[in-house]
Amino acid sequence: MSTDTDRPSPGAGPPDPADLPGPDTTRCVRGGLPAGETDRPPRRTLLLYVVAALAVLGATVGLSRVLHADVGTDRVIVIPAGTAERIAAGEAVELVPADLRFQLRDRLVVINNDRATHVVGPFTVAAGQQLTKRFSEAATIEGSCSLHPGGSITIEVGGKA
Repeated sequence: MSTDTDRPSPGAGPPDPADLPGPDTTRCVRGGLPAGETDRPPRRTLLLYVVAALAVLGATVGLSRVLHADVGTDRVIVIPAGTAERIAAGEAVELVPADLRFQLRDRLVVINNDRATHVVGPFTVAAGQQLTKRFSEAATIEGSCSLHPGGSITIEVGGKA
């Protein structure tokens, strides 16, 4: 049987600290996390994210350099409407030099706005059409040219990019 001396009487003063229960280690201390845990990820996880981000960045820059490597320059020749009539009338029309020089990856673009088909070396460009040729091999190409008074053209493609 219990006596009144085992229980503190109400209003008898503060309880003895030895009678209080110990710390509750399951109680949440910050943001709903158990005691001793933080909401910060471990350093190893952060390091993994940093390494992954750097790898993606490096791959992106490398791929960009490969895809946008020196693509050469464009040489655009526009044949205006009425060019064939001017040539037929005896006018010395020189839209293209007798010698065209290109480097690898350069591009020849011929836009024919005339009503007649024109020839530039080995290339024939129909009326209202466009020719686009990227040079990928070193070569010397000779042929006729309807856009030069001499009637011929030499296209040289150098081996340097």
